[in-house]
Amino acid sequence: MIAKNQQNFCVTSLPVCQENDLLWVWPDAKTADLAATTPLPLSPQIDAEKGFVWSSYVRDLEYGWEILVENLADPSHAPFAHHGVLGNRDKARPIPMEILQSTINLVEVSISKGFTKITFEPPCRLEYATTIGDSGKKVALVTYCIPISPGKSRIIAQSTRNFGKTLHRFKPR
Repeated sequence: MIAKNQQNFCVTSLPVCQENDLLWVWPDAKTADLAATTPLPLSPQIDAEKGFVWSSYVRDLEYGWEILVENLADPSHAPFAHHGVLGNRDKARPIPMEILQSTINLVEVSISKGFTKITFEPPCRLEYATTIGDSGKKVALVTYCIPISPGKSRIIAQSTRNFGKTLHRFKPR
């Protein structure tokens, strides 16, 4: 039956790639060569060969990509937007930042006296990478912010670290 009715099929094959536990889709079948040469916005914090472990979380949100990126890029939003869970608005304070790099392809900002770096790689990767003292220990929150439709977005968040790897294997019931 399949061989008999092939003229009725209309499936478009798109270039895909699997990296960092994510499936990347290039949404244009006509530019597969461009897809093959365009680097993915991958984080150096998601690398098992460097000793990192991570867990992933995906959530669809009822607000647009621009609000999602604005909130994630601004660390001072946490005491207000996550009051009682991830902060306290009564204890909010200014957060000094230093711009390390600002180009059309990458923005890097240092906060917390250089221990935390925020990286935005348009159009989707925004991450917080924190070094814990001089121990070589690192933790990061790597997010991919994806527009779904007007007023809706999706966040793919990957929490990563290069220590406490045994804990990574435990799963809550």
